[in-house]
Amino acid sequence: MLRRINSLTKTGDANFAEIISHTFWAVLMLGGATVLQFVFDLILTHSYGAHGAGVFYLGFSVLMVLALIGRLGLDQAVVRFIPPLLKINPGAASGVRRAAVELSLLLTIPLAIGLFVAAPWLATEVFHSDELTIYLRIFALAVPPFSLMYVFSGTLRSMKHTRAALSIERAGMYTFGILAIITLGRLYGLGGLVSGFVVGLFLTAILGALHIHRYMPRFKQLIPFSRKQLLIVSAPLLFVAFATQMNGQASVLILGAVSDNASVGIFNIALKVSMLMSLILAAVNVIAATKISELYSAKQKEELDIMISKISALGTAVGLPLFIFMSVFSTFLLGLFGHEFKAGALALIILTAGQFVNVAVGSTNYILAMTGHEKALSIAVGLSLLLNIILGLVLIPPLGVLGASISASAAMISGNIIMVVMVKKYLDVWPLPFKYMAKWIKAVSL
Repeated sequence: MLRRINSLTKTGDANFAEIISHTFWAVLMLGGATVLQFVFDLILTHSYGAHGAGVFYLGFSVLMVLALIGRLGLDQAVVRFIPPLLKINPGAASGVRRAAVELSLLLTIPLAIGLFVAAPWLATEVFHSDELTIYLRIFALAVPPFSLMYVFSGTLRSMKHTRAALSIERAGMYTFGILAIITLGRLYGLGGLVSGFVVGLFLTAILGALHIHRYMPRFKQLIPFSRKQLLIVSAPLLFVAFATQMNGQASVLILGAVSDNASVGIFNIALKVSMLMSLILAAVNVIAATKISELYSAKQKEELDIMISKISALGTAVGLPLFIFMSVFSTFLLGLFGHEFKAGALALIILTAGQFVNVAVGSTNYILAMTGHEKALSIAVGLSLLLNIILGLVLIPPLGVLGASISASAAMISGNIIMVVMVKKYLDVWPLPFKYMAKWIKAVSL
């Protein structure tokens, strides 16, 4: 049987074989980054409790939203434009990267200043927590580097340097975060932790720039890339990225506005644990976006259709047993963060169900984004976000953490259903796992 399972990855499909190869390393990197994140969360929650964790994650949520706006969807746009250019004109590929960095800085610097000035109002009027002011002002300093981290990671992914990309996007932030907790956090409390965390974001962005300098092919002359053309593609992707991020953060922000910091801390930990479900899809997406762009540009539709179906099947095969495990042991998993976090066990099961659907349909968002259907994608995620906000406003005030989990999960499932229909409409292929799951089960059972 082991021989039959091993043969499933040796089907003669070079594109899927490349996906598997990069996914293997991405899983290791993402697994390591996830361990770092969990260690960070464990130390944070045990050091500062649910209240302190809630304060930290409220400030961090605001940072994520502003950095998301500041990168303008450019982290996805570079993945679309750079791969074809690398083969024919590295100077033009580098021009795309430079234009993306310049556009990001033009927006993130004013956003950082705006957050610094508006911090007292946000803390008192929106989140009803005066102590949050100083933390928001410290986080404001990190808006430009945090945005650039993702632009640099996207550039590295477009060059298929997945390990370097993930070290910048995931591992670096929490490595420096852990160091911040055990040094500045112990000396100066939560303020020291936030300050050290922000310094870590600056250092991670610098490492990203150094990686790009190392891996970008040498060229005789840098060819400027049209900012207008980049914005035409990145603007819809900005909305997509914003709505996708807000589908997780909207519930956090609404919960923070109508409930206490402890509830925010419990929900945020449950949300992060549920995202273990999407680890395999995140690993696949590191290379999938680049492969989709390559195959679509080369007009290799049959190969693209096969790869889309196999990605969905792979996600389902890995995701189903993980979903069962996390549902059965939800109380135990949250109990690792402290006794008070066990109250989020049911919320974790609901959030995990939404993540399973997300994994089962595969890379639908990247399929639409990398094939020129950014507007269709923006409609899907926009409707999902709207549903999340409406359900959140209705359910979170009376149900708290449970209401937040229902609204977030329902929005994710609805958005994925819409994207599946759109992929069928525009590319004439169902991004569903059934075809290849049936083949793989038959091959293993024979």
